Amino acid sequence: MLDTETGGLDLEKDQILTLDAVYLERAKGTSVWGKMGAPFHAKVAVPAFMGANHPSPEALKVNRINMLTWKGDTETKVVHNLVRWVKAVAGKNYIIMCGYNSDSFDRPRLEAMFERARVRWTEAFSYKSMDVQGLVLWAKVMGLLELPHRTRLVDVAKELDCYDDNAHDSAVDVAMTIEVMNRILAKAGQGELFS
Repeated sequence: MLDTETGGLDLEKDQILTLDAVYLERAKGTSVWGKMGAPFHAKVAVPAFMGANHPSPEALKVNRINMLTWKGDTETKVVHNLVRWVKAVAGKNYIIMCGYNSDSFDRPRLEAMFERARVRWTEAFSYKSMDVQGLVLWAKVMGLLELPHRTRLVDVAKELDCYDDNAHDSAVDVAMTIEVMNRILAKAGQGELFS
């Protein structure tokens, strides 16, 4: 499960500021999933690459980031640390990147960061991914959730009574995404698959 916070919404010019990940693995012979190993956390130096926008005031406010005290690593170091972490927790298994709105937001930014660091995506991740927003949309269609048209993670978490006031912190959003999945699966009668 992975989440990023960025300095804005422009895919080409707004960089990743923070990145958090938790490795989930299913226990053999069961449908129970659990966190494996230590979580991953990284802050990225600003600016991260040539031509990067300075983080917008709105993004800094939403993500509660103070640029006066911000210290981060280069993108290359973050990518290499992430690859090492993936290999440490997953071994030789390919892992599927999973997150909320990850296919359209997090993954393209991460892939660009990997490319700038000259590291192949498949050093860490499978080409497959799972976007939890799809599960939320399925739950809406099945009548398990009554959300407005917009399905932001914070709206879903509020409806499922698992909202955290520290939302928009990548580590908190990872935890909320896991809880959203658990609660949707429980509503669907599938039990708690993630913990």
